[in-house]
Amino acid sequence: MDAPAPLAPTPAAPAGPAPRLGDYAVTARLERRSTADVYEATHAPTGAARLVYVLRPHAMQQPGFVHRLAHEVDAARWLRHPAIAKVDACAETPNGRLYVATERPAGRSLAGVLAEGGRLGVGRVVRLGGRLVEALAEAHAVGLV
Repeated sequence: MDAPAPLAPTPAAPAGPAPRLGDYAVTARLERRSTADVYEATHAPTGAARLVYVLRPHAMQQPGFVHRLAHEVDAARWLRHPAIAKVDACAETPNGRLYVATERPAGRSLAGVLAEGGRLGVGRVVRLGGRLVEALAEAHAVGLV
């Protein structure tokens, strides 16, 4: 998937009941990426905040893309590192587009932190770098990188 960008709802949530994708009530579109539209959603059975990535039609037509995505989703379900969002589901929308639902990370994005405070101190960079290396090692162990 594409690199994360700061998340801020673009359009206001529609009036009336939220549209549903399986167990997910979609509340707002957050961004449009090259391969997917990213939505804020609530997992209806639990009330948990989620992100739903709905593949754009041209991405689904790229040779091998859907196969690679299915492999990555299957591998990602094994990840348990606290710095990696857990994958809940991969399914089809009513109009045949694939979507992937993940937990929504808590806290601020690195871009948001940098925008607010400028440079990070060396100690903080070392701590963040250590968590990143641990997360990448776990992803590598299940065949994602």
